Amino acid sequence: MDVLDTRRLAVAGYNDKTKCSFIDLFMLQFDPDSQEKPLLLTSEPYYSEEFTEFGSEWRTVCLLDDRLFLTCCRNTISLYDSSNGGLVNQGKFKGKARCMTTRDGLVYVGLLGSNRVIVLDARELRRKKTITLNGLERLDWPREIAVSNNKVFICAGWDRALMYNSKGEIEQEYTNTQYRGAYSITVSEEKGLIFILWSEGGSSQVVVYSLSGGHSSISGGHSSISGGHFSISGGHSSISGGHSSISGGHSSISGGHISASFKVPDTSRRIRINNNINRLLLVTGTTGEVYEYHTLNKLGVILCEQVRRKHSNMF
Repeated sequence: MDVLDTRRLAVAGYNDKTKCSFIDLFMLQFDPDSQEKPLLLTSEPYYSEEFTEFGSEWRTVCLLDDRLFLTCCRNTISLYDSSNGGLVNQGKFKGKARCMTTRDGLVYVGLLGSNRVIVLDARELRRKKTITLNGLERLDWPREIAVSNNKVFICAGWDRALMYNSKGEIEQEYTNTQYRGAYSITVSEEKGLIFILWSEGGSSQVVVYSLSGGHSSISGGHSSISGGHFSISGGHSSISGGHSSISGGHSSISGGHISASFKVPDTSRRIRINNNINRLLLVTGTTGEVYEYHTLNKLGVILCEQVRRKHSNMF
């Protein structure tokens, strides 16, 4: 999943019925006069592409601008133009892609079973450099990646979330003793916050850390926000409200200064932050739901709405 501050959302997934991977692009509708309204007013994508090559269930996607997007599958990276569906460029590399992100005209690709991140020019798709992530064990390959201010943030293996410098040296490790599986990570430079999706035993949680480092526990009371319910006509999807809680009390989470934590759907797989319109977006696997969270609240994140696309496993 990827989201642009120009109100574009991209979701990659796998269709169980057709046995093909796909990419859907959505337009987020923002009302400046009512920032509480959900952005995902329609579940119908303005662009949709199904891929039959490779036979791989795992596909990643990144948006470059309002027209161009990148997708990786196995050892191939492709640049597409959504205005006409045309293939603009394609490149190959050694290894299998597991995760991908873009930053300042570059694309960072984490490889399955490897501690290497390859960095390519996002349009020419030529390799620029390779970052070797020190301190990773054999099974600790990157499963998720984000880049911010020359720092590389990864979720590695099944239980580690780390911040690296551009030389591949660990600068911070984020831990959560209650939820040990680190699934996804995203950074808000504007707010100086890191959002990490953790899962354990069929339960999931997003923890919000400060980029300033340090250590703290969460204290205070308990609050919850619940959304409403409505449906849209046409297509195959429905939009419904839900429930999210921001928990207080003592937290045993360690590593990094913690601002908040909140429960999310059990099958959550990816999170992305949108700075300009104060939204955190989350996608689930299996059920293919996109949740939208409001990030204006200083204490945490408020659930606004969810969008459901049936028969698809999204990532």
